[in-house]
Amino acid sequence: MKYSYLISYLIGFIFLQLIYSNTSAQEFESNIVKIKINNSENLSVKWDNKNKDKRNLIFVPNLKIDLEVFSVSKITDFRIYHNDKLINNPSKKLTTKKQISFFELEIIIERGLNTIKIIAQNEENEIVEEAYTFLYQKRLALVVGNSEYLESPLKNATNDADSMEIALKASNFIVMKHKNIYPEVFKLALKTFTDSLKNYDVGIFYYAGHGVEKDGENYLLPIGYDLLENETMLTLQEVFNSMESANAEINIIILDACRNDPYIVTRNINNTEEEPTGFADQEGFAGSITVYSTGIGKTASDGKNENGLFTGELIKYIRTPNMEFRDVLLKTRIKVIEKSNSKQVPWERGAPTDLFYFKED
Repeated sequence: MKYSYLISYLIGFIFLQLIYSNTSAQEFESNIVKIKINNSENLSVKWDNKNKDKRNLIFVPNLKIDLEVFSVSKITDFRIYHNDKLINNPSKKLTTKKQISFFELEIIIERGLNTIKIIAQNEENEIVEEAYTFLYQKRLALVVGNSEYLESPLKNATNDADSMEIALKASNFIVMKHKNIYPEVFKLALKTFTDSLKNYDVGIFYYAGHGVEKDGENYLLPIGYDLLENETMLTLQEVFNSMESANAEINIIILDACRNDPYIVTRNINNTEEEPTGFADQEGFAGSITVYSTGIGKTASDGKNENGLFTGELIKYIRTPNMEFRDVLLKTRIKVIEKSNSKQVPWERGAPTDLFYFKED
């Protein structure tokens, strides 16, 4: 048994290195902010596609600014600040075509809140100042779906992992995904994820598959687990400890486990059959939120279609722009309760320390 674990571990390690060797190289397209200064009547600054009611989200470390300066009279001063630091004074670099001047600038931005400020002045000594604030986030997710259990296989857990990967990538997450993984690979995947998470702002751990409570401890069940050997399972506490050590600003744990279609029959140390009890109540770490697909000690539906009931509803709202995370959970809960005739009630423990949006338009 020990040798088989060792071989599995080595194979898993090589596999993970091949998958994640280029993770840091994944990039998204540059963000472009277009600025128009119009002096046909009064000096003014306009940011295209700006929404002042919320922070704009940026997902790349460089911001390209395209300036189109319209002016009847001469612009005598034009400055750009990044987080109160003067980064460029393009007054002498503006290229003029009739009454239109053009300027391009690329800014290396910082993680967290960034403010770009424009100050412009014309020959009549009219001055205008405008600021653009946005949030630069790096996002990372570990997505795991286990379906091919020797006993009580599941239909939709791997489908859920695929669907969640697509939804999170559309929300600018780098996604590490695993399906039908064995104990050693599961633990190695968690370590690889949380080691990388130290360089990210938002971390999501998503799990779809079987989960049980045993002796007061919640366990996630890999393929090939043995309920009599705790080391063949992953505790929820291990997930909490690993993510907490990474120290990301926002930590979300989503557990679509305790599936009831079909039921998994567990055995206690006396080898007597028991009905599944689902997860026990467990507090996460400070600043994290743990989302459970069903209530304490309850089981969740594996779904009649391509997704489990909970994940199928959740991804619909993840894709909805301008919806704060707690609203995503509320709307998901309402739908799951409705479709399960109140037999399944999702819930959560903890709360993020800041507002979080999957998508903003």
